[in-house]
Amino acid sequence: MDATGAVNPMAESEDRADTLNARLLAAHAAGDARTLVALYRQAGDDATDDTARGFYLTHAYVFALEAGDPFTRHVFTFRFLFGLALNAVFLWRGFALAAWTH
Repeated sequence: MDATGAVNPMAESEDRADTLNARLLAAHAAGDARTLVALYRQAGDDATDDTARGFYLTHAYVFALEAGDPFTRHVFTFRFLFGLALNAVFLWRGFALAAWTH
């Protein structure tokens, strides 16, 4: 709110960005990859331009890779079947297309 009592949406947006930035810094300091994934995804969702969105979502992806994912039957089945599909592409069309689709 400003001196007249009106709500300034730009100031609220800046406060939210400052809070998110502080939480990101704290998660980096703690080395908490799972929290970093969630925070970078939130930052990507809140970003106002495509460059910033790409930056934040790329970082979310990188930290998701670092955090790893638990071994589950669903994940194994998906990766196994997708591996078979890429193998079929390789046998049918050759290395270049299989590498490109991978």
